[in-house]
Amino acid sequence: NQNTDNRMRAEFANSKGADLTVGIHANALNNTAVHGCEAWVLSLDDALMAQNDSRANLFADDGDALNIEDLDTKSMGFIKVLTRQLDNEPRNRMFAQQCCDNLQKVGLGNLGIKTGKIWTMLYYLEGHGVLVEIGYMTNSKDLAYITSERGKKEIATAIADAIMSFFQS
Repeated sequence: NQNTDNRMRAEFANSKGADLTVGIHANALNNTAVHGCEAWVLSLDDALMAQNDSRANLFADDGDALNIEDLDTKSMGFIKVLTRQLDNEPRNRMFAQQCCDNLQKVGLGNLGIKTGKIWTMLYYLEGHGVLVEIGYMTNSKDLAYITSERGKKEIATAIADAIMSFFQS
């Protein structure tokens, strides 16, 4: 069950006391013209929750994300997540921006920081966390780069440099 697996990733990071959790993914869309990197952060304000609700049908795989209607926004669990999010969001955004900037420097398009989707792994994290999409597998240029030896090294270095910046700040 993909949803369970993503929650288990967060619970594993929590059990280890992770200061930062980075999910590294390659994206895909039916539109093969879309290319570039992006980084997702969890944000639970009303406007973004409404955006998530309206965009939920754009995502094919519900195992990665939670639907707004499935969240009890009056529960203590949700209140705890919201409180953690308010504490973590500024640094999560800083890290996400650094990842996007670094990946742009190695030649990937920069689609920026994304919010509005409640990714399961990010929702259950107690510490800082970001999902980094390193490019689109459905775009031939991105795919060639992210699967090349040079691309793998440059992407790994770009993310590692962002991690170093995160901890130095």
